[in-house]
This record gives sequence, structure tokens and C-alpha cells, in this order.
Amino acid sequence: MNSSAILPQIDTLFYGYTPTRGVCMSFAILFAITTLAHFLQALTCRDWYWLPTACLAGLGEMLGWGARWWSSINPVDEKPYLIQIVTLILAPTPLVAGIFIVFGRLVEQLGPQYSRLTPKLYSKVFITSDILCLAIQAIGGGQAAGASSASDTSADIGGWIMLGGIVLQMLSLLVFAILATDFLFRFRSEKPFHQDVEVQAPPKGPREDADPKIEVLIRGISICTFFLSVRAVYRIVELSDGFDGTVIRTQIYFDIFDGAMVLLAFFVMNLAYPVCLYRPRASSKKEHTTDSDILCSLRGDWLCINPAV
Repeated sequence: MNSSAILPQIDTLFYGYTPTRGVCMSFAILFAITTLAHFLQALTCRDWYWLPTACLAGLGEMLGWGARWWSSINPVDEKPYLIQIVTLILAPTPLVAGIFIVFGRLVEQLGPQYSRLTPKLYSKVFITSDILCLAIQAIGGGQAAGASSASDTSADIGGWIMLGGIVLQMLSLLVFAILATDFLFRFRSEKPFHQDVEVQAPPKGPREDADPKIEVLIRGISICTFFLSVRAVYRIVELSDGFDGTVIRTQIYFDIFDGAMVLLAFFVMNLAYPVCLYRPRASSKKEHTTDSDILCSLRGDWLCINPAV
């Protein structure tokens, strides 16, 4: 038998195609750049929670695209294929957790009275959901990676488990988007969900003088959530179609709806960084230092606005 006749089938055995080297290399490098930027921003601003969220997600993306780059060089090696299955399904999840934390703090700053959830509940509810999604996807990814082939029953089971994790993550993002939209509507129109006696009464009429720095952050969170939602929808369609399906075996779909969407979300949060856009204000008075003061010194203006000043 002519070995050249079966070589293309071997080359495309795992993916259904041979990953394009230039594309994989570009994504790996771009994710390295944005992750380094996030790391330096977090380090400079002492924003430690950004390290196990956005930075960890970036490392996962780098590893996953590096594995696909490896596959483009040696397409018959199964190891990089298994690495990218697990890392690229899991990697965006910590970034989603970071978005939840940022928005909870934004609610705390702009006014908890406009929100259906308290700032702490945003973190507790959505991060718990995010961890659950991560665990489910990790179990499914491990199951799929341990399969002997794409047609193995273990691969199908792993795929369905991963699908369950992605669906849960999509639902979590949807609920988050609804609550965030409701909060922003109430904030802009001065319609508090409940009255807080400790919060200064807001002026009557719609808000017209929103801080442009806060607007940048709000838009950044909105755009980032949109990109991650598109990616989640793609993954749902992909995994529903199965490991032997057309969607998962079409490279351009993966490059656009997974790689590009996540990369854009990363760069958007570089530009709308939740700390370094806002410089701490110098205080002209020496006051008793509280936990809130320390938080303000680390977070900058958008977390330190005092209406009484």
C-alpha cells in the first residue's frame, strides 16, 4: 500500500485538519503579550485578585495555543492535541470570575441600592457558579483526553460533561448580564431597587454626569462579556455536534469563535483595566486609616469617590 495515500488521514486524525502554524503562533504570541500586560498592570497596582483570574486564564490560553502550534509541527503526536482540549476549554473561566469580582466592586462604588444583589453576593454567587463550571469542564476534559480516539465512548461522555459545564457557564453569564443591565438602568435613571439609609439621597432626574472613567470600565465589562458569551455559544454548538462533527473539525470556526473572541476579551480588559485607569487622589487631610482607605489607595478614584468631600 502506498504510504503517501494514508499519510493525510494520519495528519488529520485528531483535529480533522492540521492546525495552521502561523495562526497558532500568532495566537500564542498575542496571548503572551496581553497576559504580560495584565500581569504588569496587576503588579503595578497591587491588584492581587487579577493574578489568579485574568493572568491565570492568559497562561492557560498560551499553553493551549502553544500546544496547537506543536500540533502544526508534529500533527501525529497525540500529546499536544490532548493538552489543547483541556486547557482551551478551561482557560477563559478564571477571566469570567475576574469580571464578576470587578462588577461587584463597581456596584459597591456606584450604589448597592440600585442592585438586586449586594456587592458581596455578586462575588459569592457567580464565582461559586464559575468554580462549579470549571470543575465540570475539567472532569469532562479529563474524560475526553483519556479516550483512545474521537469515536471512543469515553470521548463522547467527556464531551457531554464539558457541554454541561459550558451550558452552565452560559446561563451564569446570561443571569449576570440581566442583573448588570438592570443595575445600570436603575443607576442611570436614579431608580433604586431599595433605599439604603446610609447612602446619600441621589438627585432627582436621570444621571447625566457619569464619570467617563467609570463609563470606560462599564463598556469594557459589557464588551468583554459579549465576546465570552459568543465563545460559549460556539462551544455549546461545537460540543453538541460531537468530536466527529463538522463544527469541531473546521479550523476557521475555532479560530474565530474561540481564539479571537477570547483574545479580544483580554485586550478589551487591558484597555478598560479596572484599576490603572484611575489615579488615587491625594488627600489634603490626615485622617484615621481604615480598611476602606487602604482599599481606596490600592484601587484608585473609581473606588474612592466620597460624595461628602
